[in-house]
Amino acid sequence: MIQLHDTVEFLFKTRARDQLFVFGIGDISKAGYAAGFPTDIAFFMVGAWGLPASFGIGLAIANPNARIVVIDGDGAFLHSPNHLSLLASLQVTNYHFVIVNNGIYRSSGGQRIMALDQGIEIEKIISAHGFSNIECLSDQNELPQMNRESPGPAFTVVRTTASQNRYPRVPLEEVRNSFTPSMHTCSRMTED
Repeated sequence: MIQLHDTVEFLFKTRARDQLFVFGIGDISKAGYAAGFPTDIAFFMVGAWGLPASFGIGLAIANPNARIVVIDGDGAFLHSPNHLSLLASLQVTNYHFVIVNNGIYRSSGGQRIMALDQGIEIEKIISAHGFSNIECLSDQNELPQMNRESPGPAFTVVRTTASQNRYPRVPLEEVRNSFTPSMHTCSRMTED
């Protein structure tokens, strides 16, 4: 199994100049910040469970020259899968969703996700919406296969262990003050 911090650190080490990142709430945001993602290219969500995917779609539409990478948890994905219908109708090609599948609601105490216990498979939900660019990774050695270069919409389901790591808090004022100007910079990247 893969650890959350290994997934996030891989994304950090292999990031490209034209990428913007959106991190889901809780440990996912904290792990991204702890990995060193600068706040001018990464937006760390707070209090918006299930909404990073929709936020990322908006970023992708507003910034067609940037590649948007959304990282969120399995519980948040299952809580708000309606973004898939919107994404299917828009066929945004600069969008990649990385779903961290640890099987629990980590931020609220580690409760099991009952839908996953009952056999619901995230990749089948994605496929049912007409998407075919889907990867499932369960071993750390598979991380280099993460399909971030192909046209989107792309999805990667990363099966991780339920980590007990403690991460530092994300400084929200810093995120607010530095990410917004980056959106405008990314939208002009190919014009430079």
